[in-house]
Amino acid sequence: TFKITVEAITVTSLSVDAAEAKTAYIGGEDFIADGIVVVATMNNGSTKTLTDDEYELTEPQLTTAGEHTVTVSYQGKTATYKVSVKVITEIDYNGAELKVAIGETVNFEGEVDVVYSDETTGTLSVDSEFLNKKLPEFKMVLGRACNVRVESKLDATVGVDIPVIIERFLQGESATI
Repeated sequence: TFKITVEAITVTSLSVDAAEAKTAYIGGEDFIADGIVVVATMNNGSTKTLTDDEYELTEPQLTTAGEHTVTVSYQGKTATYKVSVKVITEIDYNGAELKVAIGETVNFEGEVDVVYSDETTGTLSVDSEFLNKKLPEFKMVLGRACNVRVESKLDATVGVDIPVIIERFLQGESATI
């Protein structure tokens, strides 16, 4: 007689390869899990590449600067990978003037220079998903001073006020930066 023991195949470990995934973010961006490869190793030595509907993924908080952990779980096993987040720490408009004609409403379409928490720099459109643009809601008249405020969507204390210069242009003429 023979005794045969059948052992259930179970997951012994989980690994995640994020080489093709997005791992660098600007604070406020949406997390994207595309490109990760999750592999389960079984107790019999076989492996299984999992589809994204087979595992659970814990999304990192992408609103604070630094390194954050993404956790992938499957049948009681976990694996992790890191993503980095940089946030805007400074915004500058380089002293350019926004000129508006009398009777015009301020409309600011331009770019600002930014410094990130990792000390890199960049240029962003004021209509970027990372910035708020606050325009005065009145038509320009002589003697009325105002600013356009451009600030980080994550931290309104990080921003710049761009002065609006009212010029005596003919109606319809204006200059923008």
